[in-house]
Amino acid sequence: MGLVWDRQFMHEQVELNQAIADLLLVIKPHLTIVNAVYALVTNGPSGPGKTDELNTVVASADPVAPTRIPWASRAGTTRNSRAPR
Repeated sequence: MGLVWDRQFMHEQVELNQAIADLLLVIKPHLTIVNAVYALVTNGPSGPGKTDELNTVVASADPVAPTRIPWASRAGTTRNSRAPR
């Protein structure tokens, strides 16, 4: 979301999932980094809510791959997982 000046507009006025997909058609990232040191597990995405410490940072040349890692759908785990190759 660092490419977007008006984050509130992106979250409230447009379909966020579609907007992210549309951005990928225009801007081709060379590297996607996901900071998952802490994960918001309740009352997301804006909080406040319960957080779990995952102590994980994921990097990938594929912008979708970090969301496909098994722990991404199971916030609350603290084990490290490697993305499938």
